[in-house]
Amino acid sequence: MYLSLRRSPQSWEEVIFQFACSLACELTKQVLEGMDDELAREKTKDTRVVSFKEKWVICLFGDVKFKRRLYRDSDGAYHFSLDGKIGLDKGSHVSSVMKRLALEASTNYTFREVEQNIKAIFPWAPSHTTVHNLSGKVADSYIEEEKEEVKALYEDGVISESGDRVSPYLFMEADGVNISLQREKKRFWQGFSLTLAKKHDLPRIDKVIVGGDGAPWLKVGAELFWWSL
Repeated sequence: MYLSLRRSPQSWEEVIFQFACSLACELTKQVLEGMDDELAREKTKDTRVVSFKEKWVICLFGDVKFKRRLYRDSDGAYHFSLDGKIGLDKGSHVSSVMKRLALEASTNYTFREVEQNIKAIFPWAPSHTTVHNLSGKVADSYIEEEKEEVKALYEDGVISESGDRVSPYLFMEADGVNISLQREKKRFWQGFSLTLAKKHDLPRIDKVIVGGDGAPWLKVGAELFWWSL
């Protein structure tokens, strides 16, 4: 570290930060492997250790490599106890905090911009492909949940939470921006109506006004809100 500072004294912040992070990575390795040892002492008798496997994770300090135990339970299923304990998704190499930062940023920026923005703060970051995959997994879970809610609403007339906003008119404006879900016209509008129903008391709204650029998929929305203009 001191040699780097002598060569480039004006970069003292970056040099010291990277040095501190390297120490944090080594400490993290020791702590995680110590946690794995503790979990091994707490395992049940019908669970046995199969082997040790190396894992690397991108976290706030950088890339951390550590070894943890692979277990086989009485049912023949394999699992890493440590991964679940520290909040790692199966097959993921991104820590829970780094994952949260990437997902929050991806709501405002492209995946490539997320990678670039994180690297502007830290010397490391999940790749834009990893951010894409993380976002897709989160989106899939919400889509499945929405499907169940839409089914309950349109087949049984049941909604998990209903809104209480009431007004004489409800204005909606939709444009022709290319969103893949718009190709599934009915599903798009049913999901959107579910969102509205959670905020507004739709049966008590006199008129729904749907505005747009005349694209065919907009007509499905107008038909769904049959009292619309």
